[in-house]
Amino acid sequence: MKRVRIFTAILICKIVRSLAKLLGRGSSIPGKYALKVCPDILSYLQLPELSIAVSGSNGKTSSVEMIAHILKSNGLKVAYNKEGSNQIEGVVTFLIGASTMSGKVKSDVVLLEADERYSRHIFKYFHPKYFMVNNLYRDQMTRNGHPEWIRDIISEAIYDDMTLILNADDPLVASYGKDREGTIYYGADILDGDTITHEGIYDDGKYCPVCKKPMHYQYYHYNHIGKFKCTSCGFERHNTDHSLTSIKNVDGKDFITIDGKYDIPVFFTGIYHCYNILAAYTASVIAGVAPEKVAEA
Repeated sequence: MKRVRIFTAILICKIVRSLAKLLGRGSSIPGKYALKVCPDILSYLQLPELSIAVSGSNGKTSSVEMIAHILKSNGLKVAYNKEGSNQIEGVVTFLIGASTMSGKVKSDVVLLEADERYSRHIFKYFHPKYFMVNNLYRDQMTRNGHPEWIRDIISEAIYDDMTLILNADDPLVASYGKDREGTIYYGADILDGDTITHEGIYDDGKYCPVCKKPMHYQYYHYNHIGKFKCTSCGFERHNTDHSLTSIKNVDGKDFITIDGKYDIPVFFTGIYHCYNILAAYTASVIAGVAPEKVAEA
């Protein structure tokens, strides 16, 4: 009986997805029908060994698009939710759309953009091998409220068998890695334009996310993103595995440098964009692509 429900859910999702594409309808509708037939359908899909999920407040889509481009440029077959529907219905639609009728995803890598509020519901059914969290700040306040609340919600999506990839410069994000072995960190070294005082309207790094005592910063990149340390409990910015080491202009062309040796041309040097590139670089190296090939792509 269970096999029939799984097969029926996959079949219905594929049929509705085809019809929805013809009619130009939303990418979450097929997943809604599949979930009605088999609410735990995600438990039965067979993902490839390499799966990477990306969540956080801002930059998820850009990072996933860049990771997909890099991996495909280096010969890997990639399945990702390119429509950007990142809640559970959209994830079901995307994964079934990339699967055979038996539920096996036909790719070398699964990339998943996961909504910061819904990742806890998605990952009840399967765990990505790598889980990247890029930043937490006041984005869509009417929907998401305070970033500390979102931090607590995302923590419910983190399991022991995941390897975390974290922005070391965001204390809310970096706190997920405290006392956790194997975590991978990326972040920026001190850059031109950094400040030693907080200059934003909101200061979401004013208090330590671990002990709630005042946080001290050596410098800020933007908002609460920078080099921090709590003198009460000792929680501080972790050393990085991959770093944004400079942003520069050479002969009228903009470049960022990663890990002190890979110069990557960019169309603009907004700090958000630079972090997205660094996140994509980090994930792609972890996926097995040589650093010089990542930079080239």
